[in-house]
Parts: sequence; C-alpha cells; structure tokens
Amino acid sequence: MDPAHQFNGVAHARLVQVASAKGMGNLSNTENGCLRIMSNPGYPFPGLTVDRVRGILTELTRVEGHLFRPQPLCLAGNLR
Repeated sequence: MDPAHQFNGVAHARLVQVASAKGMGNLSNTENGCLRIMSNPGYPFPGLTVDRVRGILTELTRVEGHLFRPQPLCLAGNLR
C-alpha cells in the first residue's frame, strides 16, 4: 500500500508467495490498524485520508480468493 515504506518490497513478495499458495485474507483489526496509522497526518506518505485508505482496502478485498474474517468493530465500514 505504501511503495515508499522501507519494508514494502519484502512484505509484498511474502504476500504474493502466501496468497498464491493459500489465498489471502484479513481481519477487521488489520483494517482498523491500517486506517488508523496510514490516515494519520503524521504518516510520511502524503494525501492518505481515511476515505482514500478505505478505498484502497476496498480494492484489496475484491482480489480473487480474498477471505475476510469479521470481528465486532470495523472502522472501515461495511466493505463487503
């Protein structure tokens, strides 16, 4: 999600490897943390508002084979 992040390449390679073998999924806690951190004005990637990060998450949940494991509170809203 953040190509400028120091671990983006390593994380992306691992996610591709895992997703290819087992599919990909996430928890609402993951979405909540992503929204909270990446939309913070102090985050070094400019222009990431709550709405923009929510939009990125929405796109990611549409990837074929994605599995969402809901939890009681999801700040991203009802993306599914």
